[in-house]
Amino acid sequence: MSPLYESLQGIVMSTTNNSWTDEIMDNPPVYDPLSDIQSNTRHPLLVKLLGLQNHFGDKFNQIKDDFVDIFPFVEAFRVVGAKEYFPDLIKTPFDIWVLAIKEKDVQNWIPAVELSTGMLRTLKILLELFLAPKGSVFLVDEFENSLGVNCLPQVAEAARARQNDIQFIITSHHPYVINNIPWTSWKVVTRHGGTVTVRDVEHIPELQTDSSMDHFLLLLNSETYEDGIR
Repeated sequence: MSPLYESLQGIVMSTTNNSWTDEIMDNPPVYDPLSDIQSNTRHPLLVKLLGLQNHFGDKFNQIKDDFVDIFPFVEAFRVVGAKEYFPDLIKTPFDIWVLAIKEKDVQNWIPAVELSTGMLRTLKILLELFLAPKGSVFLVDEFENSLGVNCLPQVAEAARARQNDIQFIITSHHPYVINNIPWTSWKVVTRHGGTVTVRDVEHIPELQTDSSMDHFLLLLNSETYEDGIR
């Protein structure tokens, strides 16, 4: 059972839940080396980001630069104490760590609670991809959720950059995501009542063609999806 348990610990489950953007302030853990952050499955993402900020500045800046490339109006982001940066944000006697964004030509920092879901999810996935150790299994349900046209290509490319280190299991309805995965690797999911079926592409006759037509369109027009969910 031990190898199975160790394998399950390597699963990184990515969701649209953004509750990772605040955490009760306490003595932050000291990570050394970087693999301490990557292998720790108990600490919230915000604490891990704080660890990068405090102990691995070059790695923190790498994530920041990737994020700024997607959102060029952002100047910086940091994990900060809410009482210092946003004294009106908390109504409790204890302080909290929060993610804060600084936009160009805007004087005040912006707390994560005021950011768009797309910005938060983009940063979340970039951080998860960066911290996932080699050999991880990365599960993402509805990869494109909350990602606009300015985010999706760059986030998808960040995932592709780690395809030799991480096994990805991604569900999607978005043509950009699907078309950037070799169609021979697709798994086609259908449902008939309470029965869910997963099929390899060789069992979808319409895809077995030398046609130059987009395989995503071939799939949409196949008998498989003719009637939708039945």
